[in-house]
Amino acid sequence: MGFQVLSFSAEGIRSRRRQEKAANAATLVILIILGALVLLPVWWMFRSSLMTNKELYAYPPDFFPDRWLFSNYRETMKYFPFFRYFANTMTIILPSVIGGTITATMGGYAFARLRFRGKNLLFSLCVGSMLVPTVVTLVPLYIMWTRGLRVVDSYLPLIFPHFCGGGAFNIFLIRQFIKTIPRELDEAATIDGAGPLRILVSIIVPLSSPP
Repeated sequence: MGFQVLSFSAEGIRSRRRQEKAANAATLVILIILGALVLLPVWWMFRSSLMTNKELYAYPPDFFPDRWLFSNYRETMKYFPFFRYFANTMTIILPSVIGGTITATMGGYAFARLRFRGKNLLFSLCVGSMLVPTVVTLVPLYIMWTRGLRVVDSYLPLIFPHFCGGGAFNIFLIRQFIKTIPRELDEAATIDGAGPLRILVSIIVPLSSPP
């Protein structure tokens, strides 16, 4: 009787292992297919960049170009100042990301940890501003920068707003994450003599890398 039980148990383990291997194989196949679908647009753009205009608009489209025209990149550089465009983008993006990260972290920390009058009202207004479509604010912002502040032909209107909170969604995201960090860490740091800024820099920021 004991031998039969052990035999059935061993057979059940082997059957379960076969099922797990089959499930893992099926999962791997599905992931490969999904990965190929995700990479397909990237491949399509790359393959299109190496084609002539005739091949590009041919129907049905070819999955591979007849000739790999890497010279297209060299010709493009002659007509489009790519590096100038890239420099303009970096001039705007780098300070915007840095400023937005710093100010959004400070704003999220203030709403999550500090106590001050009107905090709930300000946070409600901050979150409510996400409901306003961007296109609605384009004309007022243009008038404010050009006629009000006299800032024309400058990258400043694209950079400076990111140093004023980094966006309502970013503040909301960081605030919600900071609320999950135990307050006991703040209290322990306060007992050791740390102020709000020291707590933010030494405790909150290192723990807030995900958001």
